[in-house]
Amino acid sequence: MQKVRRSFGLWALALPCVAMIVVYTTMPLAQQKPATGTAAVSAEAPEVATRFSEVLRPKNAKGTVVALKVEMKQWRLSRSDQAFAMPDQGFYLAHLISGEITTEIDGKSVAHHPGDFWVVEKGQRMAISMQLPHESAVLQTVALNPGH
Repeated sequence: MQKVRRSFGLWALALPCVAMIVVYTTMPLAQQKPATGTAAVSAEAPEVATRFSEVLRPKNAKGTVVALKVEMKQWRLSRSDQAFAMPDQGFYLAHLISGEITTEIDGKSVAHHPGDFWVVEKGQRMAISMQLPHESAVLQTVALNPGH
């Protein structure tokens, strides 16, 4: 129950922040900042564009200001013989924009289609693979991490 409460509290803080980020999703790729961190070396490195990266300080239900690092990235992935291991982002929401992928999180494989959303909890690792005839995919992540 404690874990559910903590996740709900994080979402209650994060939802207004995510709403502010939506404005940045229409920004042309030419205006986006390249990501400072690089991807893991398990497969061909994707193109990564950081669309938003800020420390926000919303108030919680008690009125206390809480620092929340919010980072939105867009990943352009190409098919490879090896799965791509996403770098650690803490807690994040993933959204498949285009392509067909299979993710493996905590030993569980799930096929994803355009429009799918899913959550990767802090400490979990996600590996992404694609099967023929699919050659590429675009994935968007929104990382939400308190205390930064």
